[in-house]
Amino acid sequence: MDDVYFLYNKRMYNYGIILMPIAIIPMVIILYCCNKMAKRRNFKRIEHILHQMRRSDVNKELLEKLLEEAV
Repeated sequence: MDDVYFLYNKRMYNYGIILMPIAIIPMVIILYCCNKMAKRRNFKRIEHILHQMRRSDVNKELLEKLLEEAV
């Protein structure tokens, strides 16, 4: 039984070097895209709330600066 585990572990060690970037790179891209979309949704939500409160146009540059300082 130990030989089977040794064979499996050796095989995964050899293939892991090749397969690991194939699994990790798409996850990093998805994480980056999700974070970017979440920031965009947060910006639009706050912009909408401020617009409703003030009933006027919101300065987008000022709002972006305030959100960046908050993070």
